[in-house]
Amino acid sequence: MVHRRNTTPLRVKLFGLATVVGLLGGCDEWENVMKTEKVTPQYRAQPDSAKQLISYISTASSNGKRVRMTGSGHSASDIAITNEVLFTPEKLNKPLNLDRTRLKNPADDKLVRVQSGMRVREMNTFLDSKGLAFTNLGGYDGQTIVGVMMTATHGSGLAYGPIADQVQSMQMVVEGGRMVQIEPTNGITNPATWRGRLEEDSTIPVELIQNDDAFNAARVSFGSMGVVYSVVLRADQKFWLREVRSKIKWSELKKPGGYLERLTNGLSVYADKPSPEHWELQYSPYADANGDHTFLITERHRSYTPLPEQPASQRGQAGTDFISGLTTIVEQPIAVVLDTFPSLSKVLLEQTQTSQVDDNYTNVSFDILTALSMR
Repeated sequence: MVHRRNTTPLRVKLFGLATVVGLLGGCDEWENVMKTEKVTPQYRAQPDSAKQLISYISTASSNGKRVRMTGSGHSASDIAITNEVLFTPEKLNKPLNLDRTRLKNPADDKLVRVQSGMRVREMNTFLDSKGLAFTNLGGYDGQTIVGVMMTATHGSGLAYGPIADQVQSMQMVVEGGRMVQIEPTNGITNPATWRGRLEEDSTIPVELIQNDDAFNAARVSFGSMGVVYSVVLRADQKFWLREVRSKIKWSELKKPGGYLERLTNGLSVYADKPSPEHWELQYSPYADANGDHTFLITERHRSYTPLPEQPASQRGQAGTDFISGLTTIVEQPIAVVLDTFPSLSKVLLEQTQTSQVDDNYTNVSFDILTALSMR
């Protein structure tokens, strides 16, 4: 656990009149969601615009101070925090206009631009309203879009990369308060029509950098290359998923030429029906009487034709949704019981796997992929 001492005398030396730059939120403690990391920065603020973000970073840079911005605090690492100048993204959470006149393909209707602090949950709603969807998602929707990008959060399916792969362009404020727009070498922006100004504030100059190395380094950099203001993502057309969950023994799963070998080699899993586009494997570390382990296979098949959007109560065995919610509420007592009687863990895991078995559950993509949704 990280505890850092607040150095109050630096306040005057650092910024003089702190009210001028608006860093009035300092001295209060910040901690991540899991409460494994805590820090009391010299200054803490919630920038609400590109201009404010630039002003804060410019002032901090000129005084030689480290600047970091958190996501929504779901990382167990201290890499995104500092005891000097710490920003949090709650107020940078809105969709933005994308100047299509600067694009190589102005008609590309699957590109969307949003501020860095918009959470996956809000992004799902925003994209859905436009008939769009994330190509792939992790299992949780409370993270910020840049948080999942910077940490290479992935999802299910070998054919789909991490969410960072959906990012096409990012606007980042770097040392000195300079804003850059970073894209691949063959990026979406046409340099010939690039105006060099921020869409929502023409007083802010933006330097266009189209370079594969810079782009790849910046998008999964854990915030170490600058503070991201906005990103442009390439979305998919809205789609639905059909989910099938079944149990299988490890001895069966690993047979030569069997399910696992065919799946990992990119071969069709089944001879008589389509292979799933998304899949997951969960297993119990406790062996049965024969020394074998039980796996739960989750298969998800895409459909761009609407499927029934079933309530969560119809997912898995009857009562699974209720038991899942109850488990969340009594999580700490259960942990105490399992610490005291560890032999119960095997039974609990087996029952959890069995409760999820389902031969057909359908819903819109993000309601299935984000199993730990906070909506």
